Amino acid sequence: MDLETRPIGPHSWDDVAAVFAASSGSRDCWCMQWRTAAAAYQRNGADGNRAALRELVESGAPVGVLGYDHGVPVGWCSVSPRADYPRIVRSPALKLTELDRDDVWSVVCFFTAAGLDHAEVVPALLDGAMVYAARAGATVLEAYPGDPTRRHGSVHGGSVELLGAAGCELVAEPGGARVVMRRELSA
Repeated sequence: MDLETRPIGPHSWDDVAAVFAASSGSRDCWCMQWRTAAAAYQRNGADGNRAALRELVESGAPVGVLGYDHGVPVGWCSVSPRADYPRIVRSPALKLTELDRDDVWSVVCFFTAAGLDHAEVVPALLDGAMVYAARAGATVLEAYPGDPTRRHGSVHGGSVELLGAAGCELVAEPGGARVVMRRELSA
């Protein structure tokens, strides 16, 4: 597979929708779990979350990168300024610091089309996310992977191994199901 990554822009909706339609993951979330309040997220359901993500994509706001295999969209990585993820920022479980920094971007989710090797697609998506974030002015990339040794670790947030291989360092183990990892970026 020769994966190319591209930042998601206002005209990327059809490709974003194609990745979610071809994904083996949850189609209810539409990667809005960290972007909306818990009550609104639950109330929205799949259709409301889909509409919210579409509106966000079409607005041109930074939402992430897509991976393409020979022009076909096959993967998604949600990456944007940390402030765009209010549930991450307010999470008592993560105990984040330096919340006023605008130069910290967060990677919160990876999706791949069903039938593809997640281990082959996700590292390329992460590389593309780091390049995109750095070009947009981020100096730090932060991630919150599920720790498989703890309860309820999520595979969608990546893994400690994946992020470590990409140069991210473990900076906090707050005690919940997730850890905090960071990598300094350069443009």
